[in-house]
Amino acid sequence: MKTSSNSKITVETTVKIPIEKAWEYWTEPEHITKWNNASDDWHTPFSENDLKVGGKFLSRMEAKDGSFGFDFSGIYDNVKLNEVISYTLGDGRKVLVNFKVNEGETNIIEIFEAETTNSNEIQQSGWQAILDNFKKYAEKISNTRYKMKELLFSIIIKAPKEKVWNTLWGDNTFRNWASIIDEGTYMVGEIREGNKVQFISSVSGYGVTSKIVKHIPFEFVLFRHMTDTMESGTQERENEWTAGKESYFLAETDGVTTLTVKIDVPREPEETFNTRFPRALERVKNLAEITQ
Repeated sequence: MKTSSNSKITVETTVKIPIEKAWEYWTEPEHITKWNNASDDWHTPFSENDLKVGGKFLSRMEAKDGSFGFDFSGIYDNVKLNEVISYTLGDGRKVLVNFKVNEGETNIIEIFEAETTNSNEIQQSGWQAILDNFKKYAEKISNTRYKMKELLFSIIIKAPKEKVWNTLWGDNTFRNWASIIDEGTYMVGEIREGNKVQFISSVSGYGVTSKIVKHIPFEFVLFRHMTDTMESGTQERENEWTAGKESYFLAETDGVTTLTVKIDVPREPEETFNTRFPRALERVKNLAEITQ
């Protein structure tokens, strides 16, 4: 059955998470690539999103066997934080997405103009399947996040913040202090805003892939842990750390630096971190002060 280009189709769901988190998972590329597929034999290996009026977005949608793929792309017409997104697709069709608070949960309603190749039923089924997949992903990752506890650590180091920063993230010194927390830990990647880095243990082979959300050189860095990862980088284990955040803040006064660390930790290793992280920061202090 052919459809008129004026037909509009509605799909909707209710996600059991706060609206701020629903917006985050809906709009950030590292999340989009996890839920943007209608069936398990499809995936979205790449996504980019310039979330502003006039900004462009693109999600590459492909069959996992490589038999077919296409770019789902468009330009934003309207963006109101935690409320409304509207955009025009590459073929000229319009899409409206409304986010509404409902007693601590989030209603998401999508209204899109139908294309003329497939029936309304097929199109509605496909878009609803993707929306259902978003709900499944968002609730799972939020439940993981809520099971974590934010730990706070602080230490005073008699060294300039530049020295402390280089001690934290230099390859040799990082391995030195991080191995106190998890033996054999090393970092792959460069500390730069927007980059992805991996923290991996060469002993266990496990670690996490993280995105650098905010970076102010020698002062602040915020990591968002995206995926629990094995050393090969090609496999995932149970998403124990996914969605957690970890930040390092350095404040210097008269050549003395206060280093403050906030880290979301799953409940199971909480006691271990409370024991080992202060020891690791003492190692940072010793390394940074040794040449002062």
